[in-house]
Amino acid sequence: MKTNKILDVLKEIQTKLEEETELAKNKYESLENEELLNLEVNENENALIRNGRVYKEVDLNKHSITSILGYLFNYTNLVFVPEENKLYEMLFPVNIKKMHIGTEAHINTEKFVAENFDYFSIEEFLSYQDVNGKLDLAFFEKDKNFLYIIDLKTGKELNKEYLDFQLKSYAFMFCQKHKIKPSKIIGIGLGTKDIYGVDFNFRQAEQKFYKLLEAKNQMIKELEEKKVLSLQ
Repeated sequence: MKTNKILDVLKEIQTKLEEETELAKNKYESLENEELLNLEVNENENALIRNGRVYKEVDLNKHSITSILGYLFNYTNLVFVPEENKLYEMLFPVNIKKMHIGTEAHINTEKFVAENFDYFSIEEFLSYQDVNGKLDLAFFEKDKNFLYIIDLKTGKELNKEYLDFQLKSYAFMFCQKHKIKPSKIIGIGLGTKDIYGVDFNFRQAEQKFYKLLEAKNQMIKELEEKKVLSLQ
């Protein structure tokens, strides 16, 4: 596929992502804080409402890329409850709103991609070395041996350092799953306003993935040593 054709496709997807994000915002902006809290609890049977926020149980045996990076970049608030011997993620109404807007925009944008560009792999589950995640979009140009890894972002800004970890880790896991070794990998953070692209090779993707593993091990160590708190 020609470069200008790829850019045209990315811009089409970006336009759809922007439209769906605005629609989702209109849907959730009108909800009161209590409604948002109840929405999250109803969708997560192990979640609790305390003091105007939701505490959602975290399974430390499921090491997702987003949970590791969320901890590494201070995007998540975690609290350990000693009387239950459980770890929870603390969510405020504003967090819940952003999550639901992002989820809805993702679903509808990915549906659009599936209906219009059948060469994309969509919402593919990846797992390697006790780390897992769902890749939004991927496209492998077999004739050129090029791999495109795309993550959809609905936030106001693109965190390039976060994306560098995420895109390279997903790329390495995708290559392991499909037993390929591309000569070039193009990672793309596709936001509603910006497109961030970074080119790298398989070795660089591998190195970043193992840095992610180090971050995961450090996260577990820190959480085990964390001072315990109570929800009461």
